[in-house]
Amino acid sequence: TDQGQQILLKSPKSALALTRLGLEVRALRVLRNVNLPFRVPALLGESNAGAVYKALAFDYVSGRPTPLHNLRVDDPLVANLGQTLAQIHSIPTSLVIDAGLPEYDPALKLRERVAEFDRAMETGKIHPALLERWQNALLDVNLFRYQPTVVHGSLSSQVILSEANEVVGINNWTELSVDDPAVDLAAIYSDCSPEVADAIALAYESLVRSDRNIRQRANLYFELSLANYLLH
Repeated sequence: TDQGQQILLKSPKSALALTRLGLEVRALRVLRNVNLPFRVPALLGESNAGAVYKALAFDYVSGRPTPLHNLRVDDPLVANLGQTLAQIHSIPTSLVIDAGLPEYDPALKLRERVAEFDRAMETGKIHPALLERWQNALLDVNLFRYQPTVVHGSLSSQVILSEANEVVGINNWTELSVDDPAVDLAAIYSDCSPEVADAIALAYESLVRSDRNIRQRANLYFELSLANYLLH
């Protein structure tokens, strides 16, 4: 703008994109009531009803995408990422539920994972040892006893913005929901080395009361996401 403010414009090209954009706006309204140490976008306005194309204006969150795949265990950013996850998961669940955003029941999520497993198994292309490990995990009822928390739902190197070994902003809040906290850890597992992912999980566990199986579930979700990608 003339005042030097950077604006991010989003214009949906499909009904699905419009729905997702609506969810993000709802999520950002929730986050306005939460004191977070990093920046999130804020809705500034939208096109009027007579506009040819619908467009929404957000303030631009500056920062560099975080190269999770390049992190080392001794990087200061590792501990900060654990703190960032803990802060997101500490958002009161009532704020998200009252805003009409999704709340996922653990039993329902387990059924979804079993369905993913079944689809992968039916291809006949998964190694038997891996199938057995997944099956044993999905049959372990204790593994899926967890307390749902607020989760970002779509973390990645591109949406986590950092500068000087600190997370300064997070974008893409379309998947904000109440779900298994291991969902966000699984996203970290997908981009980091196993050693770095464990170090982030340790930093996270030092700040929040989590169940002892969260890392095992995160790794299971990550592996099943690879199977889903291959199926796609």
